[in-house]
Amino acid sequence: MSLRRRDLLAGLLTLGAAAPLGCKDTAMTPSNLAASTMPVLFLAHGAPPLLDDAGWIGELAAWSQALPRPRAIAVVSAHWEARPVTIGAVRPLPLIYDFYGFPDRFYRLQYPAPGAPELARRIQDLLAAARIPCAEDAERGLDHGSYIPLIDYTMPKQVDSQYNSNRVIATYDGLSDFPDRPDNLWADANAFAAAAIVHTPAAFTGPGDVPPQNMKTTVNSKGATTTTYLIPVNHLPLTLPLRYLGFSPGFVDQIDAVLQPQIDAGYSRYDNPLNRPTSVDPAHGMDPIGSLDPATRNSIEDTFNTVRSFMPPLP
Repeated sequence: MSLRRRDLLAGLLTLGAAAPLGCKDTAMTPSNLAASTMPVLFLAHGAPPLLDDAGWIGELAAWSQALPRPRAIAVVSAHWEARPVTIGAVRPLPLIYDFYGFPDRFYRLQYPAPGAPELARRIQDLLAAARIPCAEDAERGLDHGSYIPLIDYTMPKQVDSQYNSNRVIATYDGLSDFPDRPDNLWADANAFAAAAIVHTPAAFTGPGDVPPQNMKTTVNSKGATTTTYLIPVNHLPLTLPLRYLGFSPGFVDQIDAVLQPQIDAGYSRYDNPLNRPTSVDPAHGMDPIGSLDPATRNSIEDTFNTVRSFMPPLP
């Protein structure tokens, strides 16, 4: 993906107005990246001979091992300028050797990137929402500003177990089911609420509480299976406190009807209506308070009753 500097600055300002970003003085280093959201990295890659620099390669390796495994990588290259903002390399294409006078071996480098068309569409949607013109060049491969830093980017290997395992997850739980589209702020807010509300009660449920469409089994390289059970919830966690505070179910249902499609858009698993799992089921979904032991349940209900006593009449 490429854009001129003035377009980049304009885009950042526009996107910043829509979604302010917090900045800290703490330097991002491999030691503190592991617990962070996937960051934006600035890599002054230089010329292809940097691939022979053991120190530079070692630094890249340290960064790659400190980061979680990314689903995809978007690169803003300094070696491709176009107007409007243009996205390329969305499918496998030959590399562009846009450098001259170097040893022949640098012109035989290979980086078989598979492409990420879903990410490209997502970037186009975000730019369109910010009213930034965007185009796609279906024949543009990766230039050396993109692939030189990535050739020696070592992806952390996934460790496969020889044992079968089960994963029981509450829908929307921010600790185990965070949105895979974290730019969706409604989904983020709902996940944070769910981390506090549904995470612990999920321990009191089991596979029998999960409908068939919410079960998914994968097989790893050692033949072991991992079965994920996604527990539906009875209501959106984001608005569940309103119900506990005494707001009428009909009133909160109207809010949920507006919010749930926006929240579900933060999860790619709901994109296909033919095989999407059930997220909210008022009749059979997990009741976070009802799932707890009586003493804990009574304590929570007493707290909400106390708060209600200080509140005016509710809709």
